[in-house]
Amino acid sequence: METQMSNNEKFLAAKAAANDAVLLHVLKETKPQHLCAKILAIYTSRKGITQKMLGREIEFVHASSAWGNKPLRPGETALVFLSEISGRLYEDSWNGHLLVEDIEGEQYASYRFPQLWLSENLPVSLRAYTREDPQRPQCSAIRLPELAEYIKKELG
Repeated sequence: METQMSNNEKFLAAKAAANDAVLLHVLKETKPQHLCAKILAIYTSRKGITQKMLGREIEFVHASSAWGNKPLRPGETALVFLSEISGRLYEDSWNGHLLVEDIEGEQYASYRFPQLWLSENLPVSLRAYTREDPQRPQCSAIRLPELAEYIKKELG
């Protein structure tokens, strides 16, 4: 979730290049900065996530809460960028997740960038599915099925 986007970089490309993208539901905090979550969907699997993990519980180290990062909490669902380092899964250190919430009956991922639909970095395929996040005016909401398809096809 980069808050600034370069004009020549594909949307979310840096996150996808260094991490796997998964949809998960956080179940509990197992110890400080460690979360247990159930994997609901796997969008990419090159950096430590395997297809066998689908539907299973995993433990990962969440990003710190420094510099405005807001850690995930039990009960939240999110698209999370994870990578394996020395046998452990880690959330990308800077804005490594997009909260997923229901907006008017559909699932949306919240991306920390206002009016994202006006950015030339956002692919045309996602513009029609992007809107203001009603809970967070500093964020844009992207409909999850289209975002997942983009990640799998364009960045996977």
